[in-house]
Amino acid sequence: MWVFATTIFAQTSPSKYLIKYLESNTPQPDYGVTFLSDNQFVYKSPSTEKIDLDSKKLSVSNLFIATIGDEGEIIEKKQIQGIPTNKITKTGAAYSKDLKTVYFSAMKYRKKRKRNDREQLFKAD
Repeated sequence: MWVFATTIFAQTSPSKYLIKYLESNTPQPDYGVTFLSDNQFVYKSPSTEKIDLDSKKLSVSNLFIATIGDEGEIIEKKQIQGIPTNKITKTGAAYSKDLKTVYFSAMKYRKKRKRNDREQLFKAD
């Protein structure tokens, strides 16, 4: 005979965090958040455009930098230019403390994709 027990406790103290819907959200999912400072972070957001890679339709994503206001709202977001974001995966990117180097996981960057290509770590200065 098997006996299973579940215990549920009510929260007795106020929560430390308040989860809030941000007005700057779009219908597209945003992911890969990396904080640069107390009031700035980078994230990926897919566009509605699709690319054809080896007969697979893939979403094109763009990197954005967002600035957080005093109330915790996103007060400005701007697309980052100059990085081939179609190669960066959903995990996003991580930046060095001096913000001069970015690390990201991606498929090998080749003109012709090979069958055994896998995601790898990359560094860009």
